[in-house]
Amino acid sequence: MSLVERTFVVGEGENLYGVRFQNESYENANEHEYTKYIRLWDDPDYLVDIFEKHRSKLQSGFFKDSSCEDFLFQTERDAANLFSRVYRAASAPTTEALRRLFKRLDNTDEATNPQNYPLLKVKGPEEKSWLRLYGLRTKDDLYIITGGAIKLTHKMKEDDHLQLQLERMKSVRKYLSRLYREDRHAEFFSLTA
Repeated sequence: MSLVERTFVVGEGENLYGVRFQNESYENANEHEYTKYIRLWDDPDYLVDIFEKHRSKLQSGFFKDSSCEDFLFQTERDAANLFSRVYRAASAPTTEALRRLFKRLDNTDEATNPQNYPLLKVKGPEEKSWLRLYGLRTKDDLYIITGGAIKLTHKMKEDDHLQLQLERMKSVRKYLSRLYREDRHAEFFSLTA
């Protein structure tokens, strides 16, 4: 189980947080899951490794004939756009922009399937984007980024690194459910950020 070490405010508002996990490797003391993916998705060496590991997935099916250069260019461009959109939404005075950006992981409608701490995703800007940020939302409309991934399969359970992201979201959900009252999240995140 991934344990939360602390949280960091993302943007200029106080509605989006990035989780830093215990026993996770980070570049520095202020890095968390949001800033980690900013760094990774801009690192050509990291992206080449991902491309080589998943070449067959990238060159078949949904993504058709992606070269390494295409993959690098597309990922870096989409990542810059994605992080810009997230930061702007997190800096807005209300949570409306975050609400539009974050979608339910299971693609169900909130009105027909209300849930405490729903599992969420933010997709890259392109229709066929493989970039994902993952997280949760509290009932008092705070958003928590728990990780990210380059998703090249239809279902998360089809890939180990995606399964890890799912387990992290569920772990943070369980952690929050066990330790904090629903109406006290703002206090918790303000104190730990």
